[in-house]
Parts: sequence; C-alpha cells; structure tokens
Amino acid sequence: MLLCASWCISVTEGAPSYLITAPKIVRVDVKETVTVQVFEAHENVDAIIYLMNQINMMVCSEIHRINLNHTNNFTDVILLQVLPEKAAQCGLTIRRLYITLAALIPNLFKTRRLVHLHLLPKPYFIFIETDKPTYQPNDTVRFQTFSLDHEMKLSSCNVKMQIWHSGNVVAEPRSHSQGSEAVCRGEVNIPSSLVGDFEITGGPSSYYQYKGNSKFQITEQAYREEKEEDPILNITINLTKTKRFFIPGAPFQIQACVTYLDGSPVSEARIKVGITSEDKYINVSKEEFTDSIGELGISFKVPENASKLHIKVTTENKARETEESSEIVVESLAHKTDKAYLSIELPNVWLYPGDIIYVTLSAFSLLNISDVNYYYYMVLNKGKLLHFERIGRSDNTSFPILITKDMVPYFRIVAYYITNIKGNKNIVSDSVRVEVEDLCSSKFQIQPALNTGNDQRDLLLSVFSDNVADVFIQAVDSQLYGPNKDMNTLQKVFYTKDLYDFGTSYGGGIDTAEVFEGAGLRFISDLMESTGLHETTTAPWKRGPLALPREAVGIMNTHHTIRPVYDHSWVWEIQETFGKKTYRLTSDIDPPNSWTISAFSISKEGEICIAKPLMMKMVDSIYSSIG
Repeated sequence: MLLCASWCISVTEGAPSYLITAPKIVRVDVKETVTVQVFEAHENVDAIIYLMNQINMMVCSEIHRINLNHTNNFTDVILLQVLPEKAAQCGLTIRRLYITLAALIPNLFKTRRLVHLHLLPKPYFIFIETDKPTYQPNDTVRFQTFSLDHEMKLSSCNVKMQIWHSGNVVAEPRSHSQGSEAVCRGEVNIPSSLVGDFEITGGPSSYYQYKGNSKFQITEQAYREEKEEDPILNITINLTKTKRFFIPGAPFQIQACVTYLDGSPVSEARIKVGITSEDKYINVSKEEFTDSIGELGISFKVPENASKLHIKVTTENKARETEESSEIVVESLAHKTDKAYLSIELPNVWLYPGDIIYVTLSAFSLLNISDVNYYYYMVLNKGKLLHFERIGRSDNTSFPILITKDMVPYFRIVAYYITNIKGNKNIVSDSVRVEVEDLCSSKFQIQPALNTGNDQRDLLLSVFSDNVADVFIQAVDSQLYGPNKDMNTLQKVFYTKDLYDFGTSYGGGIDTAEVFEGAGLRFISDLMESTGLHETTTAPWKRGPLALPREAVGIMNTHHTIRPVYDHSWVWEIQETFGKKTYRLTSDIDPPNSWTISAFSISKEGEICIAKPLMMKMVDSIYSSIG
C-alpha cells in the first residue's frame, strides 16, 4: 500500500475558514481551474475572484462573482483565463513571469488577499526528427515534426523552426504538412563554412512557446563504428518514488526502481533492503526481487518512537561482479504538536485507461476528531482539476476513481479534512502521485526484415495497428550516431512526462504548504500560510514506456510497396494502415551493415504511439533483428 506523509496547521476559532486553490502555473490562453471553499458557514457567502498584474493593479482576466451556499456545499470551481490580447492590455509580457490571484470575501475579510503564480506562454511540445544524426558540409538537413498542446493533444505542426549553432540562430526554415495533416516536414541547407553541433527548435512567439529540440552534427569526416562499453554492464538504483517523511506508528513503503543506463528495466534482480535508525528503534533487513519492469515495493510498520530512518538498497551487478547501492534518509513527522495525520492508501498495481482503482483515506490522531464528518479530495492532471469531491468520513473511507486517458502519464490525489479541537482549527492533508500506463505496446507494433531477392535489398516491415493510423518510419546507419549515440531520442523525449506536470514531489510533505505546493497548487487560506513562489521544478521521471509482453508480428507474404519520402533517404510514410500488414520499403541507396529503425504512429483519433527503436545488424552476410 502507498502511504503518504501529512501535516496540519491550526488557527483560532471564529469566523468560518476558507481555502482557495489555483495551479501554481498560469498559461496564457489556457483556462485554469480555481477552487473556492468555505468551512462551517451557516449563511450564504459571496466571493470575488480574478487575476491581476500587481505592478500596475490592472485586472487581467474575467472577474468571477460567486455565491457559496448550502446547495453547493459552500464550494465552487471556476475557470480563469488570460487571453493574449488581455495579457497585452494589462501589461503582461514574457519578461513578466508572474501574475497574481486576487480574492475578496467580504463576510470573512474586508481587504482582498493575494497569492503570486507563475505566468508562462501557452506551451506546445514539438517533437523533431532529422533524417540523419550526422551530416557532411553541403548536405541537405531534412526534418519532420509533430506538435502537442498542453493537454497532449495534436495541434498544428506548421511552425517556423530555428537552427542554432554556437549560440546563434543560423537559419529559420518552416515546416509544412505533407501527406498526413498531423506531421510536417521541412529542409534546410547549412552554409558549408559551419561545422560542429547544431540544434533545431520551434521558434518562439509573444504568448506561445514551443518546447522540444533535436540535435544533429555536421562533420567533415564520417563516423566509423567504434567499440563502446555495453550499457547493460551498468546498473542504477533509483529511490525517488520513496516518500521522505513517515507517520509514526503507521505503515511505510519503500519503492525502488532498478534500470540499466539506457533506462531499460532490470527484472528479477535480487534486492537487499536495510532499514535502521540512529535511536535503534528499528533494524530490519529484507530481500525481494524486482518485477518485470524493474520495480520493487516493500512495506513495513514504523515504530512510534523512531525519528529518522536510514534506508539502503543494494543489488549485485553480475556482469561487473560488483555491488550497486543507493541510500536515503526518511524523517518522522512526530514533531507536530497536534499529532494529527492523514494517509492516502491505494494498491500498488499497474493502471491503464478503463481501470477502476479504490482509494482509502485514513486519519491518525492522538486527539478526539470524532466531529470530523467529511474528507475532501482533488484529482489533478497537467494542472487541470479532473475531480473535486466531498465524501463522508467513516471507519473505512474508500472511493473509486475511473482511470481515463486524461490521466496518462500520471495524476495526483490531494486529500484533506478540517478539525476544530478546543477552538483550534486545523487542516490535515496528504497527497500522492499515481502513474498510468498507455496501451501503445499492444496497440502498435513493428517487426523488420530484409528482402534480398532480385539483387535488391529492401526493408520489409510488418506493422500491426489496432486502429486506422498513419505510420512514419525512419532507418539510420548506426555508424552515423557516433561514439555518443542515443538511438531512443524521439521515444525518450516523448516520454519525458515532466513536460506536463506542475508538481514537484511524489506525495506528502513536511507541512501543509508543502503538501499542496508539491502537488502543483498555490492557495489563499486562513488554515495555512502561503510560502514564497519558487522556480518551477518537477519530480524526476526515471522510467520510459512500459514494455509489455507482445505477440510476434510475423512477416506476411503479400507486400505493399512504399517509396521514400525523400530521394536518397530511408524515410517512409504509410498512410491509413489497419490490422497486420507487411510493407516493402524501397530506397535508391543500399542499406548499411547496421541499421537502426524507428517508427511512430498517429491514429485518426489523434493518439500517438512511438515504438522502441530496433536494430538490424549483418552477421556473416545475414541480417538479424535486435529488439
């Protein structure tokens, strides 16, 4: 079970308490969700909410006037948006990286209360793929792109690009749709006088920003394959998913992820876990094995008197005959004066869209909290509020959450309750981040082979797609990657999930503010004090797409011939394929001795799947496919 740390803060009894939350990042031209709550109110409460530029005091959004009452449980959710033209009118520019949420509730406070938020351009995530990683002077650099908006939905790919070299923009080609409307292509000729490292990015605009890049190199000498260290010789242990605080006397879970340097999982690895404390209240050793995706979860009950845990996780690196280890320190929340906690518990299982997961909320307290009747919880994803509910408290409070595509790659649950003990009001909170896998590994598969008949050597590619999709394939001479090759670039960039997250932790926190801030929320409340606005960072994502076992995609006898998108290239596009088919991919240049093949598909519904790159290598004049 996952168990997160919690915190509470107290105020004196008096007027009803209030809690207003907003995402800590406001994006221009995006509707952002703001929640407004009043607790223990007996009559209607009016509130005014808006966004403003605190420098010139100008209003930058629509002004929302809301009424909280018994009918809506004194709760409301509003959408605030800063339109580009409104941003210009109220003096917001890219240089002005902050905006202020303003709230006025005359029944509770006469002077408006403010909290600062980050202001960012509307993000688009552009994925760029060049036809080769390495070029020679006077070569034409060809590229193809697709773009996603802030909700990971396909957007226009007709974008002005920028080519950077030595800190300067040396060219600004434009990508245009050709064939599929979802993918754009372009090309550029770099002056022959320029050699070295280059980067291609999406060009900026006033209130929009393209994130993503692709690197290539122009060199006067072609690379030759060099002997390099096998990445599977190196193993890393990652403990970032393990919480940094524990509730005294409650269960705690250690989460470890063991991978090779290329990110692939180390399955069935024997893991030794040592748990000790300086005060000697605990000294435990356990051994388990990682699962098929290199992960391991170990739960244990923490002694009530333990103050700090030292956790060391080790595994044997059989290839190097060495031992790899990782250590962390986890602190107790027992220093809290009110001794009240909340934990979110949920099964440690793989989740996919369409699944239902049951979440359990449990309160821990040394004081009498029998008058706590309700829990409140939010479900957040990509800065968007998906659910905001109130649920009655019981001895075993549990509720279901239906997993949807909107929750990929992960979502956050923030839960809390309000106590009022001897006139002191407290908010007790907890949060957790929940990962959701996509289904691409079963929806889209490829299997390459080489056709050597009729004195030709064409690529045979068997493609399986469970819905109508356009498929984009690229083959690259593996020698062109050079000594620092990274064959998984497009896949790794696409699965850099932190691009879409506002949060900074895997859940819980040392205090109330950290619980909400760690989930990507800012707030105005009499129950907790807002902290200073820090630079935006995200919790690191250390795992790529889940590779599920799949059926072999066999090569069929009937072949559809596909010619390359460009002359003298190994770039192809297959339009509207469905089911299992084999295609003969032709080219006017011979394949090399070692070929790296990458592919991605875009369905008619806009779903994108990126296959793990495959390598074909010639051994004794015969090509073999390496997964």
